[in-house]
Order: sequence, then structure tokens, then C-alpha cells
Amino acid sequence: MKILKTVIVLILLSSGFIAQSQEGVTWKWVTKPTADFTILFQCGFSRTPFFEGLAGVRDSNGKWGVVDSTEKWVISPQFEIIGEFSEGVAAAQQNNKLGFIDKKGKWVIQPAFDGNSPFDYCYTKFYEGLAGVAKNRLVGYINKKGEWVINPKFRGIANKFKDGLARARALEAYKFGYINKSGEWVIKPIYDWIDDFSEGLATVHINKNTQDFSQDKSCGFIDKKGNQVIPLQYDFANSFSEGLARVSKNGKWGFINQKGNCIVPIIYDGVWTISEGLAGVEQNGKWGFMDTTGKWIIKPEFDKAESFHNGRAEVRLNGEGGYIELIK
Repeated sequence: MKILKTVIVLILLSSGFIAQSQEGVTWKWVTKPTADFTILFQCGFSRTPFFEGLAGVRDSNGKWGVVDSTEKWVISPQFEIIGEFSEGVAAAQQNNKLGFIDKKGKWVIQPAFDGNSPFDYCYTKFYEGLAGVAKNRLVGYINKKGEWVINPKFRGIANKFKDGLARARALEAYKFGYINKSGEWVIKPIYDWIDDFSEGLATVHINKNTQDFSQDKSCGFIDKKGNQVIPLQYDFANSFSEGLARVSKNGKWGFINQKGNCIVPIIYDGVWTISEGLAGVEQNGKWGFMDTTGKWIIKPEFDKAESFHNGRAEVRLNGEGGYIELIK
């Protein structure tokens, strides 16, 4: 038996994977951890998370290409910026103009729209057949032929459509509301900040101190008719995912359900949105993963951690970073 265990360990090490076990749940590295791996918190300035099996990556010369799950280049670095893939295409920038490419790197929509920062490219993607883009610094929406469906008339970042609605910022009032696919206000722009509708509800923020948005604000949730479903009582809140939303009070974080009931106590130093049944949770400076009931699946041991996407999560441990996956 000892010989068998030794052989198993040697196989794992020789394959480049290091496995860890937490109360019967095993995780392993799926990319060899390295010291120069840059942990991603959502979209970054050097790479994007994996979506539809692909991720945008910036090379050492500052050009962006696309890699698959094995980190192999499938689109050679040639663009100024590449966003996240959605509905088979990704936003890309060439000569400071934005367009959309397919998974072979071919232009589906020629670059003719205002270029953005890498952060803005996190938001620039097709959802429900439409993508928000800017022309002369005003935001509108195009279809996959590159035709305007909603003429550019809004401010700020072009947000995605979800459940038939998109958040938008009024040109005159500097406030946020929700529009439909005809570009009409469904919920009037009266909020200082809002999030996308998800699972029938959306986070809204009202800043009581108009001089400093980071202070004295109240966050809650409304339905698609604009009715307040969960009172504006949190310091911060994010959209619902898999039945739960992360919320913050007095610098601590937890999760609530759609009735406003606290499912995971608001006692943790940080949490990420639920994805694939798991959430990254920070406790005492270390990150682990919980399920939707608040049970630790991987106890806090990572220096940093991201959400799971396509069965893998980005983590940093002992000065090195890479992707892990669960083995049950």
C-alpha cells in the first residue's frame, strides 16, 4: 500500500500538478504555478478571465492575442486590446478604434467605434444580440451586423442587456436608470449607481452625501417595475447569482437571498460573487471557497483567489499563482 501511495504522488508531481485535500475535497493546480502569474480580479490590464474557453492575453510587446485553456495561442498577439468573449465574439481595438472579432481573430464588425481603456472592455460585449459601443463619446447599441439599434445618446460605460434591460446614464441628469431594447426609459434615471438586473432583481445605490459617493450611501434591490424589494440598508451590494447576492455592512461581507434573508453571515473580510456553486471568501487575510449554504469547501489558505469559471479558479499561494480545479 505504501508503494502504491508513493507511485501516485510521483505521478502527480511528474505531471506538474500539486494536489491538496480539504475535508475530503481535493483541489489541484491545472496550470503550473509561477511567481510571475498575475492574479486577475475580473478583467485586467494584462489578460481577461476565460469565457467560452478563451482568454485575451497581452504579450511582452504589449500586443493582445487569445489563448485556449492550455495557454496555447489561438489568435496571435496583434491587437491593442481584446475583451471577453461572449456570443462567439470579442471586442478588439486597432488604431484606437473598437470592433469585434470572432474566435479565429477575423473582424466580424470592423473597428469604427470609440476606443476604450482595458477596464471598459470588460463591459463591451454582446448580450441578447446587442452590444453597447460609443461614438463621439456617446453610448448606443449595435447588432451583430454593426448597425445601430439604439442611437448613441447616453453617457459613460456601455452596459450589457440582461433580461431585456440595460442600465444607462442620462445625458442631462448624470443619474442612472434602465432602458429597454428600444432605448426607452423603463425605470427613470434617479439613482447614483445601479447594477445589471439578474434573476429578476437589481442593485441600486443612493448616495446621501452627494459630495463623496464612497461615504454615507445606501444600497438595496428593486424589481423590474422599480419597486423596492429589499430595503436600501447595505453599504454595498452586488447582483444576484445562483440565488444569492453579496452584501456589505461596516466593512464586513456576507450573502443574502432574494427575500433579504441572510444566508451567509456578514462577518467576512471579503467575498466574491457565487459562480458554479462556489464563492471565494476571505477570512483573516486568507481566501478559501464556500458553497451556497455557507459551508467551507476549501478552507482559507490562499493569499488571493478569484471565482470559478469553466471549472477553474485563479489563486495565489506562497508567492506563486495559477489556476486550480476541484476533484471530488
